Amino acid sequence: NNKIRTLGTSLQADWQLGDNNTLITGYEFTQDTLKASTDAAFTQKMQMGPMTMLDTDYVTNRYVEGKEITNAVFAAMEAELPMDFTMNYGVRYTFVNSKLTNASALRNGHRTTPAGTTNYVNTPVDDAGSVGSNNESRPVFNLGFIWKGIEDTSIRAQWSQGFRVPNLQEKFLINSMGGGTVYGNPNLKPEKSNNFEIGARYSGTYVDADFAVFYNLADDYISTEILSGSSSDVYRYVNADKAKTFGTELSLNFKVNEYINPYAFFSVIRRKTEWANGVSTYDSGTPAFTARYGLRTDVSLFNGRWTTDTYLRSSTAKKTYSVSSDETTRIAGYTTFNFATAYHFGPKKAYSANFEVLNITNQLYGYETSIYEPGRRVNFKLSAKY
Repeated sequence: NNKIRTLGTSLQADWQLGDNNTLITGYEFTQDTLKASTDAAFTQKMQMGPMTMLDTDYVTNRYVEGKEITNAVFAAMEAELPMDFTMNYGVRYTFVNSKLTNASALRNGHRTTPAGTTNYVNTPVDDAGSVGSNNESRPVFNLGFIWKGIEDTSIRAQWSQGFRVPNLQEKFLINSMGGGTVYGNPNLKPEKSNNFEIGARYSGTYVDADFAVFYNLADDYISTEILSGSSSDVYRYVNADKAKTFGTELSLNFKVNEYINPYAFFSVIRRKTEWANGVSTYDSGTPAFTARYGLRTDVSLFNGRWTTDTYLRSSTAKKTYSVSSDETTRIAGYTTFNFATAYHFGPKKAYSANFEVLNITNQLYGYETSIYEPGRRVNFKLSAKY
């Protein structure tokens, strides 16, 4: 029974500096509060010999409370240059406070070994994670150029930096789902990266298309590895020394008419992780190919707009190499079938009711070896713009 409550706000001011310069400044605040109560059952019966029996049957209840607060300020400038060029550059400073204030676990049941039987009755165990807090902050910068010298076409080149702070799960918690266990790591460092991209966008009468080639260099890349001396389904979050990622992306949106739009998005990625002991591998837990493709509709109905999105999401298999155990695990590829619909109504279509059915075929798949994604599920959302 896991609950995450998010509270946030953002402030933004746009400044026109002369005829050719636009400055955007802003502040963002987000607070995520976590309360989670999880029952993890463990059962094992094994005959070791004529007189020896291993009999384990207990349930561990884990309860955790934590909070993550993010503050950020940013400034972005866009300057129009001669010969159809535009330059954009900016800076963002992010400060993140992560805190796990409660991590407790109680066990009920029994465990019989050759040494005897242990009975658990609300017995405290160290099986929920570790309390702790952490502060991380860093500025990141970006610089880019866009050229619009060809009708309906823009060509871009840009550089940007990235900064990702490990979340509560990655730093402090112990998670058991799908038959495996993933341990947090309080010593995790934030990821830092430099990103380079060259791309082109075309917006014509019948099709919108965007193509990009990208290259990413990351330090302290957050990954997972099998715990040394443990079974193949017990992991821990760790920092790789470096990660190099490169690939291409293609986005297509076909304009059949004003009501129907087939679309497709394809991504090809290769990622190599490099570790401090000199080991490097492309088995980094990243699928080589992912895609989303489907059909959108948009029609007027009863003074409102009714939209639908029928689509599939696909991914090829991915492999993950663990340096500590010298093992490679594989997660199979998958394709899920999904449907989403929304009705937009009211003044300026400011209100909407959204409904979606995800993983309609109840596909069994996962992003991690120890955690399966949900099966068939339904979401409903009401939203308003003001």
